[in-house]
Amino acid sequence: MLWPSYKASIQAGTDFLFELGKPGAIQQQCKLSLVGKKLPDSLYVHRTAESQLPPLLRLMILAARQIVGELDYDLIKIALDGKKLSFLRYPSFEDSPHPELAYSVRVFLPTASYGIKNFSDSENPPILHRKESFIDPLHPRYAEFARLSAQEEELGLLSRPDIGMRKGWEALLNERGLKLMGHVVAQATAQTESDAETS
Repeated sequence: MLWPSYKASIQAGTDFLFELGKPGAIQQQCKLSLVGKKLPDSLYVHRTAESQLPPLLRLMILAARQIVGELDYDLIKIALDGKKLSFLRYPSFEDSPHPELAYSVRVFLPTASYGIKNFSDSENPPILHRKESFIDPLHPRYAEFARLSAQEEELGLLSRPDIGMRKGWEALLNERGLKLMGHVVAQATAQTESDAETS
């Protein structure tokens, strides 16, 4: 409907994919984004904030979806080089204070190819911190997520390099005598002491 012929539409699609790969094009759009977590090489955005991304980034996501088809995902990772995009599935994103990565689908746009990494059976999967950084500030649980991050920051829990994996994070909490109760950090020994006093 939008092009005079099928051949013209294919050429337009090909041109678009190469446009995405131009140095600096996607990087500039990622920097302009008002939502998402910005890292030196990528932008992470929760799917609920997709509609607020700049148009070129939304088109990039659409192109990647055409390659992999329909799939469940929670976060999108957009590489600043404009060539790669990953769909990341965190089944417990809303309810877990530090959700675990179940799988990632990485799309390489210039060749319209993709690969899948499955972490569902992993004993040490990657986990998320600072959940509020991925979502729109108007998200109904933004304040709750932000309070947890502020508490963990104040306790000095977010500065270690090994907390990106479940075992490293759990080891740190055990070392500090802490645990998560919902989206609040608490003393792991509090309940034990209370039980001892009762007995």
